[in-house]
This record gives sequence, C-alpha cells and structure tokens, in this order.
Amino acid sequence: MERFGALDALARSVSVRKFTLLLNRYGGWRRQRLVWAAPAEKPAPLGALAFVLQQRLADNGFYADDRPFLPHVTLLRRANGEQREEDRIDPIYWTAATFVLVQSRRGRRGAAYQIVGRYALS
Repeated sequence: MERFGALDALARSVSVRKFTLLLNRYGGWRRQRLVWAAPAEKPAPLGALAFVLQQRLADNGFYADDRPFLPHVTLLRRANGEQREEDRIDPIYWTAATFVLVQSRRGRRGAAYQIVGRYALS
C-alpha cells in the first residue's frame, strides 16, 4: 500500500463519537451472491463518519466512491438461492468503538481482506 501513510494520517484525524448499530433487517444482493444484515435507520454518527471519510479522501486526492453509503454487515458470500429483501430480524445491538482501514486483494477464491489500521472513535 504505497499511500498508507497518508491514509493513516487521514483516519487518525477523524473525530466521531462511539455509537450503537442496531441491525434489525436482512436481505441479499443476487448479483454479488451476498447475504447481509443492516440497520433500518442509519445512526447519525455512522453517517457522519462515512461523510467525513469520503470528504477527506476526495480532498487528499484519493478516489471517493460517490454512491450512497449503505451500512451493512456481510453474513454470507457465494450464497445460492433466493434472498428476500429487507425481512425483519430480531434486533442485534453492535457497539462501534473503532473503525478500520482494510486492504483487499482479489485472488482466484475471491477477495481477501487484511486490517492494516485500527482507529478509536471518541
């Protein structure tokens, strides 16, 4: 990762408070063959974190995806069969106290992810 120093400094400069993520629905993306859990409503601190990171990436010459941020937790990859969209599940409360910088590498078996930085939320 040739620009890790810049990404690391950028991530360290972010100040967003800890929050609880309420995962209370699940669904799937057929094309990606993926099943996910997600919040029905995005917590304000999570939206702020995504916004600040996107802005700082763009301001520092990094590509920042301009698609809407869709918070989710991947439950299953290479899923077969029908995934129903937005079915309700029993709520799962997940306290977010950190965020991570992840490097992904594509291989024959799909993507592999490695955490290269961990950053505390205030």
